[in-house]
Amino acid sequence: MFSFYSFSSDTLLIFLMVTVIGAAVQAVTVTASFSRHKKSFREWLFTLNEFFILIETVIFSLMITHVITNKIEMRISGYLHNELSYILFAIIFIMSVSICIIRKNAEILIVIPVLFLILPFWEDILYNVYPIIFMSAVIFILIRAIYHCILFAWELKQRFSAFSVKQAMDSLDTGLLYCETNGTIHLVNRCMQKLMTLITGSIQRNGIDFHKAIQAGETIRKPVESPFFDNQRVYILDNGSVWLFSEHIITFNYKHYLQISAIEVTEQWQLTQTLQKQETELRLRSEQLAVTIANIDVICREEELFQMNRKVHDTLAQQLAIIMQILRSKEPLPTEILATHAENILKEVIDNVETNLYDITDLFRAYKVIGVDVRLHGTLPEHEFFIDFVREALSNAVRHGFATEVDIVCDGESVSVSNKGFLPSEKVTEGGGISEMRRRLALLGGRLTIETDKMFKITAYTGTMINKQGV
Repeated sequence: MFSFYSFSSDTLLIFLMVTVIGAAVQAVTVTASFSRHKKSFREWLFTLNEFFILIETVIFSLMITHVITNKIEMRISGYLHNELSYILFAIIFIMSVSICIIRKNAEILIVIPVLFLILPFWEDILYNVYPIIFMSAVIFILIRAIYHCILFAWELKQRFSAFSVKQAMDSLDTGLLYCETNGTIHLVNRCMQKLMTLITGSIQRNGIDFHKAIQAGETIRKPVESPFFDNQRVYILDNGSVWLFSEHIITFNYKHYLQISAIEVTEQWQLTQTLQKQETELRLRSEQLAVTIANIDVICREEELFQMNRKVHDTLAQQLAIIMQILRSKEPLPTEILATHAENILKEVIDNVETNLYDITDLFRAYKVIGVDVRLHGTLPEHEFFIDFVREALSNAVRHGFATEVDIVCDGESVSVSNKGFLPSEKVTEGGGISEMRRRLALLGGRLTIETDKMFKITAYTGTMINKQGV
């Protein structure tokens, strides 16, 4: 160490600071390597090698300290631990080579030539150049230690650890809690702790108690059951967010744990509320539509009667206006003209009544509108002939007999239509309607009779009924 005495005290202090900093950073490297590698033999070997390099840097700082102390005391003496430097170099050399062989990485061997150049015997050869090489080696070790610290820090950040798991869980928007079957909580994230406070009023220390409180609804904020979430309970918070809790039993290393999770379902909740509202509206409309469909026949019949009533009203008004105009004329009017107009009125009215009316009940109601009371006694046979027969008989009774009351009698053997209108003064001449009814009835094996004694009565007998009467 005699070559160092030529340097000033300030320079030696700088040398000492560099060596101390190098030793400190190397100590951090050893600590990081020890915490990073705990099981692998080769990693243990790497940590031990770094430890011996740390001892070497400590010896360097002691060497500089020895020189500074001697200069202060104004004396010169050699360093007493030169043998230790050779021993440490031999250990570091062997371990570095072993690590290189095991890890198949020659990077670890860079430190060997650096430490070799600062062995004590080089001072006798290089003398004045030796301190510069010595400090360059110390700076190299310092830079190497800083590099390893940065590398270890990056690897620690990337490693899967309890801290990284907790950090990842805290970054989730979902609440998570893991506890043993006795309630001891092992892991809970920040979101779940916040929900605990909002729902129960405090952070729970027992996971099972918290789970029971959630299930029973024994919390300061009461849950809401929703059929859209399989009748599970959800909690609506003051900020409008909605949370759904669920639990699962998980097994790890033959031990059971309870996992409680809380998921925000605000958007789904709002959608379900909208769907419920729409469903209610659709159900009401469906009920109204069902009532409308059930009464569609009645509505159509009422509409037909209304239209018929309006047409009858318009027809009567038009024909009566013509007759009134004729009556106002100063010229004498033949009876035939008035009779023709009267007959035309009835014809148009009846035509309007019978238009698009196929149900016999509707036909009776239609005649009621124009003042003709139709009374049905018994049950009209379902054959379409009898509907046409009654329609034709009613038309003739009103048109020709000016009837206001018509009786239809069904006695099981015949169907007769009679009225108390004007009786014909002459023998009845059958028109196309009655002739057609007679023809159709004959095809069925029946017959048609007309009576004009006290009232006008037309009767239809069927073939089966004729056989029963023995005719």
